[in-house]
Amino acid sequence: MEASIKDAERCKGLVAFNDLADNYGHHLPGNPADLFDWLLEQPQDTVLSLLAFGAAHSVNAVEKKFADRRNGIEQANQLGRALKLHMPDWFETTGDSYFRHVNRTTIELAVAEAKGGEAELSVRAAAKKSEAVTIADRLVAGSGWYRLRCGQTHLSRRRSATVKTCSLMRLSKISRRPATLSS
Repeated sequence: MEASIKDAERCKGLVAFNDLADNYGHHLPGNPADLFDWLLEQPQDTVLSLLAFGAAHSVNAVEKKFADRRNGIEQANQLGRALKLHMPDWFETTGDSYFRHVNRTTIELAVAEAKGGEAELSVRAAAKKSEAVTIADRLVAGSGWYRLRCGQTHLSRRRSATVKTCSLMRLSKISRRPATLSS
């Protein structure tokens, strides 16, 4: 998954997921032959959490250009809705994460949606795209705005999210409580 993320070490979801992997790694038996017996001794919550963590590796809702993954994306969206995933907890729209990768018109529309028409004019007045990115980054910071897909957007303070999940925001319900294992 790190290959799909430009700045993986700053991705909250990836950091949380790797923390879970470390947590599980400290509790699982070192010998794979001992795993089944160990699982039988664990409480059901621990086993279900570990199964969800393992299944999460198969979830991928990364949208890439020229790749038609509508079914996979929709299934990931369904999981996100079921888990009540709140994307602003895991992703912030910034110059580096979004604006630098889209055209000026898209930047202007995003800022207008997040902050209104007057803010859009500030972006439109920028002489270069790099200036527009900097302005948009400053204006949208902390607003909770992000692009979902195909023009759908989310503003956390105005409406509830149509959820987009990715393999970083896993079935383990990281957004609600960290998974823990019994010793």
